[in-house]
Amino acid sequence: MSKHLLLIDDEDWFVEPILDRLSFEGIQCRYCRTGFAGLKEFRAHPNRYGIVILDMKLSMGERPRDVDVADLDGYRVAGIYLLEKIRSLAPDLPVIGYTVLDDQSIREAIGRLGGIHLAKAADEDELYRLIHHHLRKTDDV
Repeated sequence: MSKHLLLIDDEDWFVEPILDRLSFEGIQCRYCRTGFAGLKEFRAHPNRYGIVILDMKLSMGERPRDVDVADLDGYRVAGIYLLEKIRSLAPDLPVIGYTVLDDQSIREAIGRLGGIHLAKAADEDELYRLIHHHLRKTDDV
C-alpha cells in the first residue's frame, strides 16, 4: 500500500489505538488534532493520501487568517465543512466520516458529499476493512 492515510480527530483516546494498529501494519498515517490543521495538511499534500478518516464533530481549532468567518457560517458540524473542502480538491478520494452521535442529518450530508458514514467505535472491524480496501484500490491505479 503506497498511499497514506490522513486521520483528523480531536480525541487522542480514540485515535491512538487506530494509529498503533495501522502503524504496525505498515500503513503511513498522518494525524491532525483540529479541523484547520487537517485541512492545511490536505491542501499541502492532496495527492499523498489514499483515504481520509474524519471525525464529524471535531474542533476546528484556531481559525487561520486566510479563512473568513463567513466561510464557516451555517456549518453546524465542522466535519461537513471539511468534507466539502476535501471534495473540492479530491472529488473521488474515499472519506470516512464518523461520529459518536447517531444523527440522521449528518449521515445524509456525508452520503450527499460522497463519503462513507461509520458510527465511531461501533464497528472497528468495518473501519479497518474499509481502510485496507480503499488503500489497495489506490495501489491498482
